[in-house]
Amino acid sequence: QPDGSPPVPELNGAVVILGDNEVARALQARIRSLGREAHCIAADADSARTVAELERIWRRQPVPHLFITTPRDSDAASTGDWQQWRRRRSMGILTPFWFCQKWLQLVQQDGLMDDASLVAAISSGGDLGFVSPPHAIESGGIAGLVKAILIESWVNGHRTTPIKVVDARPDEPAEAMADAMLRELASPNYDTETTWKGAARSKVQARISPLPRHGPLPAPSIKPGGHWLCTGGARGITAYVAQELAKRYGLTLSLIGTSPQAAIPPDWHNMTDDQAKALKLSIMTAARAAGENPVKAWEQTEKTIEIEKNLHQLQAAGIRVNYYPCDVSDYAQLAGVLEQIRNVSGPIDAVLHGAGTGKDSRFEHKDPKKVEQCIHAKVDGALAIMALTREDPLQYFIAFSSISGRFGANGHTDYSLANEMMAKAIGWYRHQRPGVASTAFHWHAWGDVGMATKPETRLALEMIDMDFMPAREGLDHLIDELEAGLPEAEVLITDDRYYRLFFPAESLELTENTDHQRSYPLLERGDTVDQPGLSISTISLDPTLDPFLREHRLHDKPLLPIVVGLEMLAEAGARLSEPAQALELRQVEVLNGLRFFSDEAQTVRIHARPTTGDANGNNAVDCLLVADFLSRAGQRVESDRPYLRAKVQAARTPLIRDRSKPSVPVGPWHAIEYAPPGGTFYHGPSLQRLRKIKVEGSMAWGRISAPAVVELAGPRQSVSGWRLPSAALDACLYATGTLAWISIRPSVSVPAGFARLTLGRMPYPGEPCLVEIESKPCEGRYACFDFTLYGNDGGVILEAEDYRIVWLAE
Repeated sequence: QPDGSPPVPELNGAVVILGDNEVARALQARIRSLGREAHCIAADADSARTVAELERIWRRQPVPHLFITTPRDSDAASTGDWQQWRRRRSMGILTPFWFCQKWLQLVQQDGLMDDASLVAAISSGGDLGFVSPPHAIESGGIAGLVKAILIESWVNGHRTTPIKVVDARPDEPAEAMADAMLRELASPNYDTETTWKGAARSKVQARISPLPRHGPLPAPSIKPGGHWLCTGGARGITAYVAQELAKRYGLTLSLIGTSPQAAIPPDWHNMTDDQAKALKLSIMTAARAAGENPVKAWEQTEKTIEIEKNLHQLQAAGIRVNYYPCDVSDYAQLAGVLEQIRNVSGPIDAVLHGAGTGKDSRFEHKDPKKVEQCIHAKVDGALAIMALTREDPLQYFIAFSSISGRFGANGHTDYSLANEMMAKAIGWYRHQRPGVASTAFHWHAWGDVGMATKPETRLALEMIDMDFMPAREGLDHLIDELEAGLPEAEVLITDDRYYRLFFPAESLELTENTDHQRSYPLLERGDTVDQPGLSISTISLDPTLDPFLREHRLHDKPLLPIVVGLEMLAEAGARLSEPAQALELRQVEVLNGLRFFSDEAQTVRIHARPTTGDANGNNAVDCLLVADFLSRAGQRVESDRPYLRAKVQAARTPLIRDRSKPSVPVGPWHAIEYAPPGGTFYHGPSLQRLRKIKVEGSMAWGRISAPAVVELAGPRQSVSGWRLPSAALDACLYATGTLAWISIRPSVSVPAGFARLTLGRMPYPGEPCLVEIESKPCEGRYACFDFTLYGNDGGVILEAEDYRIVWLAE
């Protein structure tokens, strides 16, 4: 965390702590010492009773801050004993799930998302279970749940609510764990999963990692003709992978699925699309006439057809295969089926646990039956198989998890919980049976088999522009890991673009490009031509791809934000001035607003002319942004219309003056409500960073949450070298406009320019900042202001002198 960050958070109300352990009690004492009320609630096996206690507390006083500590309970430790897990299951997983659901409903109902926070303390070994055996595998379930809540909150526009997972070794002192959780809240950022050991903090970062050919485990040779147990039935990804492995290694397959096997008419094996539609209509009509659910009737028929077709295909390929209907979460039933399997095919040599079910829906709408089914398939099934195959000569135990567990996913709180807990169970199992090569695969969505082929799931994934992974590629990844001996407990298969879509990537960018200051991300999107005394950079802007155009609109048409135009000028000036330690934009003039009358890409050009440097040897560059002015029909009306001008001054030493962070007057803050889409001016989520404002006479103060640059720039390009905190600066301009509306004139205004805009450091992603604004005397149609943006550590991020706005004609 940055130096100078406050050691304790500014809490916005009372706190509720779920859990009965030393960490919960230490946290309660620490919060009370800060002058806030803290309520401790033990997780009851009856979720309804625990939720009712939360509602009782809320009726007396809202509790916008939630801490989950149940994985630190004394009886949360994993033992591998099935009965111990059954006793712990409700308190460790289900009660926190429904408790979080009710808490989130209450927070949203009272409009407190911007004042809320959610932090979970887990016990995954102090390294999130990647190396050490997780002390409590339920930690994975809580982590998956919290990560999914984070993603769902982001999708619903709540991007500044701190939502965190904090891990530490089981012997970490309770007081140190409590301090770590509060320090995470005191310095908000985008590091969702962190680990603490005393004052040492680590975070998770996704990195591309070549597959080692000689891992910590010896690479066992896959036993030809070995007997593999595969859950997930003769359907989907599991069936595809099982068939390909069986053909490659001559395996015997025992497939387990929940659906019963039933013979189907021969002509159902090769139906045309029209025949399948006719059959579907017939099945649903008959079910409706019989008073049954027609959708479920067809779903069951579909499953039966798929199972029979796949079994027929396997047998036709000469593969020894048997199918067994069984609920793998039913310990007694599974024990009987496994005994039957051994009698037919012999001891089990490997397990491929691919069982899973999930139903997309918002957290507050989750169906308890669907949640149970999801956890049964992934978690209960994995633990039951581990317990019941202790005497089998296993070589491998492979679990099919999902990026939903590793990252979280919108509408998948239960699925994320189940997958991440299953992954931690695999990590624990590796240490219990070191001779069994075990891995959880966090799969990206497969394109031609599996859940992503369902129309509703595929549509949801296509809406976030996900690229699907071909089944053949997924199989190749699996075989590579198998033949390397499964060296890792968890393997993440995804693409960099998807990762960047949800996870700010500045830290990744900086590792990729160490010469950060010599990167010019917007200029590098196009071409730059250097001529004597003039450089011209041509940049293409696309309203369909660039978030800063999609989310900044005038009368529902894209409008280039001034703060992005200034970034282009800053890059052009820096390119001709560096090396330099600081930048300042002087004599900034907003000449016109660059509007897009369609979603067609448009080209802009930056003209950069070096000028005489100052007495200190600092360089200056005159920069002008121009573009052809197009009519609504797309015809060029004017060439090289000027839009934005500035003199970019580079300096060899910092230009920001030292000053102390201001004291804000006591009194209420007012929440900011941005206009919805379709209004006169629209700011989208990446620009909605001003959270609260306070106005007193000619002064105003605004609380700003600085986003990651990638949110505004988009995941399709590099952001290394971005010079301006553009979204945070836009929030400063919005706060200034609010002050002008309240204290000067209730009328719409737009930026006109700056006398000086001096840049300090870039804020870190998620950093809470404070802007102080002062109104100044100004003549004519203009209003003038000075403002300074401070970081969480009190340092100055930027300062503006004589920022001018102009009133629009009414």
